[in-house]
Amino acid sequence: MARADLPAGRRRRGPGRGGPGARLVLDGRLRGRLRERRGRRQRRRLHERGGRHQRPRHPRGRHLVPGGRQPERLGHRAGRVRRRPDVRPHVRHGPAATEQHAADHPGVPVRVLVSAAGGVLLVGALLAGSVFFSLPSNVLSTRDGGDLRALSARLLPQSWAFFTKPPSDPEFVPYLVSDGGVAHAALLPNSRAENLYGLTRRQRAQGPEVAAMANQVRRWRDCEGIEGDCPAVVAGSPGAVSVKNTSPVPTLCGRVVLVETRPVPWKFRDRYEGWRLDKRAAVVEATCSGND
Repeated sequence: MARADLPAGRRRRGPGRGGPGARLVLDGRLRGRLRERRGRRQRRRLHERGGRHQRPRHPRGRHLVPGGRQPERLGHRAGRVRRRPDVRPHVRHGPAATEQHAADHPGVPVRVLVSAAGGVLLVGALLAGSVFFSLPSNVLSTRDGGDLRALSARLLPQSWAFFTKPPSDPEFVPYLVSDGGVAHAALLPNSRAENLYGLTRRQRAQGPEVAAMANQVRRWRDCEGIEGDCPAVVAGSPGAVSVKNTSPVPTLCGRVVLVETRPVPWKFRDRYEGWRLDKRAAVVEATCSGND
């Protein structure tokens, strides 16, 4: 085979300028041209498929492999790692794309929101009306009788009065008697710091305890005919009534003054400093069950 008949990349050179080094240079150029041709062919195929978004390249020019493993870290298998190009459809922008996105992903219609808001307002109005018409009459408004009250009681009978106590009912207030006088012994209200602002429940048991002792008293003194402080005057009178305190958690033992009070009427609120009036009182000698 003649020397001129050999391809350009396979010509054999002699020593010197045409030695093995020149043959390697020619083979490298041929491989570079083939690589460029192959790259153009791949880019043309990707363009025909519509994939303009290619996978991001490594600063050295290699493709990034998903999962955090790079081709140069795979050892001798790096040359055989082949990944499919990231082919993505063409993304459209503008008013047409926005309308298409709204059609593909419909939101909550305005009519549904308006209907939901109307339903919430209607239910709230019915609940507020039922509470208003079920409450008893007070000094601000009279709700006895009336067509709306009768209709509300017929359709929405809540019976809220079952959970509340009328404010006009009498209330017994206890006082402990000592050498220095009388001291207020009621544990209420619940919001006091001693009651942990309502967390403890012991003060709620004092009401039945006082009521049980008041039911054993037969003689009471009228506070309207007493000048001065009614509990202090009654505490100094002789003849204390002996009663038994059967409460499992007694809070009143020994000499106690029980005073029945009533709220100040609204029309006489300007004539009194307090908000309750002493009606009658009695001094008792309470014997607790634990002291027997």
